[in-house]
Amino acid sequence: MEHTPFSAPARGTSTQSLSDEQYRLIVQSIKDYAVFMLSPEGIISSWNEGARLIKGYTAPEVLGRSFEIFYPAAAVADGFPKRELKEAARVGRFEDEGWRIRKDGSRFWANVVITAIRDHEGKLVGFAKVTRDLTSRRQAEEQARQLAAEQAAHAEAARRNEELHRLNVQLESALALAERSTRVRDDVLAIVAHDLRNPVHTILGAAGVVEIIPAGQAHDRHVQMIQRAARRMERLISDLLDVASIESGTLSVRKAPVDLTQIVSEVVELMQGQARERSINVSSEVEPGVPVVMGDHDRLMQVLSNLLGNAIKFTPEGGNIRVRVARKDDQVVVSVADSGIGISPKDLPHVFDRFWRADGSSAKGAGLGLSIASGIVEAHSGKIWAESKLGAGTTMTFALPVTPPQ
Repeated sequence: MEHTPFSAPARGTSTQSLSDEQYRLIVQSIKDYAVFMLSPEGIISSWNEGARLIKGYTAPEVLGRSFEIFYPAAAVADGFPKRELKEAARVGRFEDEGWRIRKDGSRFWANVVITAIRDHEGKLVGFAKVTRDLTSRRQAEEQARQLAAEQAAHAEAARRNEELHRLNVQLESALALAERSTRVRDDVLAIVAHDLRNPVHTILGAAGVVEIIPAGQAHDRHVQMIQRAARRMERLISDLLDVASIESGTLSVRKAPVDLTQIVSEVVELMQGQARERSINVSSEVEPGVPVVMGDHDRLMQVLSNLLGNAIKFTPEGGNIRVRVARKDDQVVVSVADSGIGISPKDLPHVFDRFWRADGSSAKGAGLGLSIASGIVEAHSGKIWAESKLGAGTTMTFALPVTPPQ
């Protein structure tokens, strides 16, 4: 009697038939796969336990019915099940993944392999169909894809937040620069309106007197007043130009080997007259063997002149100022220590700020000298700082790197 590979064999079968029976029992016991036979037309002719567990049908409910009952209606209407059998018959095997329908109408994601079965003459006698339920795996893959998408979205959001933060920082920096530029402009206007107005008035007044008085001591004195006022205007304009150059990063510094001990000697000698007018004693102390540095001679003269001039300005009559040059490690250090009034702790951090003057200060000047000195020292890759105590004087110090041996 002819039977399908999964049907029970007749009595008195051969050893081969017993093997078929064992094979049928093995297939019947498989629970992780739906394994069943189809006729050449797709009619279900066998059913295992795995098929019952996966699809929900018992054998009596499906035997003799078309396997199309496992497909969504749209797939059946499109003729997809028939194309599966046609392709399996043509090439011997067909594999697919897609949605299938259980008895209760719920969907599950299935991996399906359909294998054509032929007899010894090559005639198609049916198909073996093996179905796996991959719903859990698909859900896990979908969750993994969703997680990856969420992580990518979070990463993109973090990147955009970082970019937004960077733009905000740039905007804040630009706004701060604009505010600083506005303050500088206002300060410059104030300097021009106030500090330049005084020497202009002096020049105009003295010039008017010169026009009407004859040559003599009075005439010469007014000419000198004009000259002093003009020099003051020249210094102020030069300082403003230096501040603008420092602010824009275009300060001109022409470096060459420079002996700071020689600069100290020149500046101290140059400013002795100004110190003597106020009975201030200025002395210098130079450590032997101080090495040269790479720097701009005139600019470093300007730094020391500003520091010494500031010390003279804030040292009372009869006071002392000491200028010292020494080597410390790989730097040459220049300090200007005075016995002046000192600087309060709240004012000390601001002494190198542009246009800054201590509260209540009656000292003349635009408040540019120390700021310019700081900018010049920084342009020489050096550093500058101030140490002070009220009533105990102030020490201004700058340090420049030693020129390496050639």
